[in-house]
Amino acid sequence: LTLPPVAGAVETATFVPERMLEVMNAQLLATDLADYLVRRGVPFRTTHEVVGRLVR
Repeated sequence: LTLPPVAGAVETATFVPERMLEVMNAQLLATDLADYLVRRGVPFRTTHEVVGRLVR
């Protein structure tokens, strides 16, 4: 189905760590932070507000 093409793409991919660091930004981690806060009991509305402020 879709796994063989994906496996082929991963096998032939070239990763450039320096470039990966250049394009990283806070928005990449926003969902992870929101998930973490919600799992710790912070209401989603509060989490959304806090994370939204951080990534602006």
